[in-house]
Amino acid sequence: PRVNFGHIGQQWATLFQNVGRGDSIVERNILNAQIAYNHGTWTLTAYGTNLTNQHYPAALNSGLYFAGAPRQYGVKLLKTF
Repeated sequence: PRVNFGHIGQQWATLFQNVGRGDSIVERNILNAQIAYNHGTWTLTAYGTNLTNQHYPAALNSGLYFAGAPRQYGVKLLKTF
């Protein structure tokens, strides 16, 4: 099993650092996890990213905010040759 946590503090999104225009991006915390099962040459992995489903702007350009990735989860099957 693997769990990771990432914290990104508040940051400026432009060179101008204009608080009045909202040129900063808020801080965020992202939690991801995965678990894998190996059987011979096969690996089955279940994973999840942004498990708390935090909504946050990932980027800002010309006053437009671009959303960060939403919660995602899935299963991967890997065959090693």
